[in-house]
Amino acid sequence: MIFVATGMIRFGFDRLVKKVDELAGEGVIDSVFIQTGFTRCEPKHCIYEKFIDMEKFEALIHQSTLVISHGGAGTIIASLEYNKPTIVVPRLKKFREHVNDHQLDLTHTLEDEGKIIAVYDIDKLREGVERAKTFVPDIRKSESQILEIIDNYIKKTVK
Repeated sequence: MIFVATGMIRFGFDRLVKKVDELAGEGVIDSVFIQTGFTRCEPKHCIYEKFIDMEKFEALIHQSTLVISHGGAGTIIASLEYNKPTIVVPRLKKFREHVNDHQLDLTHTLEDEGKIIAVYDIDKLREGVERAKTFVPDIRKSESQILEIIDNYIKKTVK
């Protein structure tokens, strides 16, 4: 199963949900559950719920073979704790998905660390999914070290 998490922020993430639903409709991916949040579009080829509680969130990550996530630290940390291949599509200000582009910095950092697959252009999501079939996240660093990377990133960007 593929778990897609858009986060709980008040902005929608239509760009990601539409592309995942398109790939499911084409048969590129199957067995997809999307947490859509405030996204306005409704998937036609995927199971979805707008919001889920933490227990279901953890269960979905645990059961998944792939996590596709926005660039939020919480989802990424949970995915890495379960050693799941994770594709991160950062929310972007220019699409009104967030108030700024801070998710880009975190995505770049974790991509450089070999922990996630980054997809910056939504039309490259298909390639990200293909890469995820053989991708093994570099989890040599402990959870506390990953949290330190994220903490340093936050301190650097929030001045």
